[in-house]
Amino acid sequence: MWKKSVVCLVLSYFMVLGIEVVNGKDIPEKIIIDKGVYRTDIYEEVPFSHGDHIGQYNIACEVCHHTWNKYDKKIPDRCDECHSVKEDVKFVLRDAYMKQCRGCHGKLKSEGRVSGPTRCNECHKKKKRLK
Repeated sequence: MWKKSVVCLVLSYFMVLGIEVVNGKDIPEKIIIDKGVYRTDIYEEVPFSHGDHIGQYNIACEVCHHTWNKYDKKIPDRCDECHSVKEDVKFVLRDAYMKQCRGCHGKLKSEGRVSGPTRCNECHKKKKRLK
């Protein structure tokens, strides 16, 4: 009985920190969307708070990992495992991020709810260049 209590306490601790355990494996707290996604090298990397979206905002994994079956015994695929940077897939990685992130934030904003960034420069900061 006490073992179940300890397991529940540990899992609750991870959820409070915004870290979820999927089939015994930790998920990353932050994800960096880097320049490999974009056609140009003028933008900074885009940090994505994976932990906040799961813990604080309570978004189910399947919302973003839309082809993942939570009953499988594996962790969800990374976005770039289905969406390529090349133009040979239905949604290239850049467009998949834009549709998913901006689409969700825009929907929340249109409903008058608190949302994440919706304007280009709110995520995509231009790199400071030396003259």
